[in-house]
Amino acid sequence: MRMHGSSLFAAIPSSLGLGLALSLSLGGCYSAELDETADALFACEVSEVADEADVDCPGSLRCNGRVCVERLPTISVLSPESLQALPLDEEVVVTLQVSGLTFSSDADDAGGGFIRVTLDDESIDILAGDLTRPLVVENLVVPGDAGAHRISAQAMRVDGTPFDNDGASSAQVFWRNDGNPHIAITTPWPGSEFELQPDGLVDVEVAMLNFSYGQPDTALAESTGHVHVYYDDEFPECAEDIICDAGYIGVVSAAPEEAALRLTTLSEGLLLPESPATETTLTAVLRQNDHSPFTNVEGELELVTDTVAISRVAN
Repeated sequence: MRMHGSSLFAAIPSSLGLGLALSLSLGGCYSAELDETADALFACEVSEVADEADVDCPGSLRCNGRVCVERLPTISVLSPESLQALPLDEEVVVTLQVSGLTFSSDADDAGGGFIRVTLDDESIDILAGDLTRPLVVENLVVPGDAGAHRISAQAMRVDGTPFDNDGASSAQVFWRNDGNPHIAITTPWPGSEFELQPDGLVDVEVAMLNFSYGQPDTALAESTGHVHVYYDDEFPECAEDIICDAGYIGVVSAAPEEAALRLTTLSEGLLLPESPATETTLTAVLRQNDHSPFTNVEGELELVTDTVAISRVAN
């Protein structure tokens, strides 16, 4: 509804009319200085452009994904270390380095929250602790099963949603070493989301233990091979079906100069098929240089695989 000048003043309580009239007659502009150190004062969104991530926040304040705060939470898994190979029977203590987080259950505490630690399929929440020193994660037993294990730590808000700034989470793979070959998909991490219609290649990184990357289509060599990557296939059933076994979506292998270095971690850009929205899997399968399945020292077939669950989501 449009109001003319007289109607505007009529709509204002009489006690305010004189002050407003005076301010309008002066023709000046009102300004106020913002307290740039005030915590949780400004709403914000983290920009996808790295250089503009905190563009909504004044001064030295940073955006934690919802409001501007003085510090952003950061977490690092100190132990076990990335791709560290541990004996099967060794007791392992999980430790974290955490900063910028205040343990809190107050819903109004914009920088407060807790830490969620996930080890393979087990998760625990850390609700309190001394963050001036490395934080020991108690009541979390590292399994002794041979092969790859995954550990992650995520800073969570009081309401249970994750902080999404860079550094608010840390994740890595480590091994329990029994002396046999093992492989692990280190990228993508379980739970990663990908669009239904792929726009470019997906980086798939695979690590090996007690085995090294070689060149495919070359002579057999001890403890050397490459990896076939499968999409939405069940193992070991797929390995028993010649058509399924030949249906891998890509190969992670070494170039000649990489093979000479006996590398144990490599990545390759692979194209995911178009898909409806669904939960699916990526599976890495160890192969020998001639593409045949891995056989152990006794010449027996020994399927060495690793599978991670991923999601396909609407664009």
